[in-house]
Amino acid sequence: MSTLTKVFAVLLVVACIACSMSVTQFLVTSSNERELKENSESKRLALHAVIQSTNVQNQRVGRLLNEERAARVADAVAADAEQKRLAMNNQLLSTQLATLGAKFSAEQAANDSLIKITEQAQKLHQVLAKQVADLRSEASKQIQIATALRDDLRGRARVITGLEYRVGRLDKQGRDQAEEIKRLQTIIRDNRTRTAMGNIGARPTGITGGEVRPDITKPLHGRVKSVSNDLAEISLGEDDGVVTGMRFLVYRSDKLLAIFVADKVEPDSTAGRLLDVKATIKGGDNVLANPRLF
Repeated sequence: MSTLTKVFAVLLVVACIACSMSVTQFLVTSSNERELKENSESKRLALHAVIQSTNVQNQRVGRLLNEERAARVADAVAADAEQKRLAMNNQLLSTQLATLGAKFSAEQAANDSLIKITEQAQKLHQVLAKQVADLRSEASKQIQIATALRDDLRGRARVITGLEYRVGRLDKQGRDQAEEIKRLQTIIRDNRTRTAMGNIGARPTGITGGEVRPDITKPLHGRVKSVSNDLAEISLGEDDGVVTGMRFLVYRSDKLLAIFVADKVEPDSTAGRLLDVKATIKGGDNVLANPRLF
C-alpha cells in the first residue's frame, strides 16, 4: 500500500470519527435543549416568584429605609441641637474653667505668699525664741550676779559698819595716843637730856604684896631684839623692873608702831605679844613703858 493510500485511509477514518462525534453531539445538544427549555420554564416561574418576593422585600426595605432615613434625619436634627447645646455648655464651661483657673492661680499665688510668710514667721519665731532664751539665760546670770553683789554688798555693809565702829574706836584711840605721844615725846626729850647728863632711869622702887611695879615717874626705855609674826622680844627684863602684863609703846622716829604686852619676863629680856600693829616691826625699834597702859 502506498503512502498516499495510507494517508487517505487515515483521513477517511478521521472523517468518520468526526461525523460520528458530530451526530453524537447533535443528539446530546437536542436532548439538552429540551431539558434546558423545561428547566428554563421552571426556573422562569421560580425566578418570577423570587422577583415578586424580592419586590415585596424591596418595598418593605424601602419603607424601612424611609423610616430609618426619617429617624436619622430626626436624630441628626436632635444631634445638631444637642451639639449646639453642648457647644454652648462647653463655651460656658470654658469660661467657668478660665474663671476658676484665674481664681486658682490667684489662690495659688496667695498660698505661695502665705507659705513664704509662714516660713518667715517660723524663722522669726525661731530667732525670737533663741533671743528670748538668750535673754532669759542672761537675765538669770544677771540675777545671780545681782544676788551675789547684793550679798557681797550686804557683807561689805556689815564690814563697813564694823570698820566704821572700829574706825571710831581707833580714831578715839588715835587721838588718845596722839596726846600720849606728845606727852611721851616730851618725856623722851627729857630722858635724852638726863641720859646725856648721866642720869639713867631708876629701877623699881617698892614691893607691895609681893608684886613688883616700876616707878611710874620714870618710864623704861629699851629696844626690840627680835620679831616673829605677832610675837617679839625686847631688851628690858626683870632687872629693869619689867613685870608680867606691863605694856610698852613700840615706836620709830616718834612714830607709834604697836603696843607690846609682857608675857614672859627674864632677868635681861622680855618676850610678849604685839597689839594694834600699824606698821612692820623691826629689830632695833624703840620701846617705852607707858604707865597709863598697865
